[in-house]
Amino acid sequence: MRDARGRRHGSDPRGRANDDHPAAHHAAHHAARHHDGRRDPGHHGTLGLPFLLPYQPEEEWAAIEAGNLTIYIFKSEVGEHEPRRTPVNPENAPGFDSFAFEIADLDEAVAALDGKVEWASDEVITWKHPGGTWYRYRPFYDPEGNMIYVTEPHKVGVPVGSAAASA
Repeated sequence: MRDARGRRHGSDPRGRANDDHPAAHHAAHHAARHHDGRRDPGHHGTLGLPFLLPYQPEEEWAAIEAGNLTIYIFKSEVGEHEPRRTPVNPENAPGFDSFAFEIADLDEAVAALDGKVEWASDEVITWKHPGGTWYRYRPFYDPEGNMIYVTEPHKVGVPVGSAAASA
């Protein structure tokens, strides 16, 4: 996809990754509550994700593109945040865990994000599925304390760019 200035973002309709994008081409739909009225949602400024609609700080919400999905961030002064999640899933309470950005080069993404995010893990984690697919990833927290992963997949038996490869 191209924005109004002709820049490519996300993935094209056939599911191919946009290698120009600094963060990822797939993400989960996500709604975060903004408590402190920050002017720039971290998903845009830190991850380089484009706004779906022009950002107007006085409106106190943002719609940010993440491939073919949208991240909505709203200001809220109601309630308290749940405790932060950890990369160790069995230690976490039930509920929303995280979302992940699929990237081509994890080391490059970590270097680009280092100093801009609070890492949830001190090192890169590797996970292997019995079927042969494996992942390298590193989780971090967004400005609201939600956990986000940058993930480098190594999928076995799934054609690159297929719907199954991106799920």
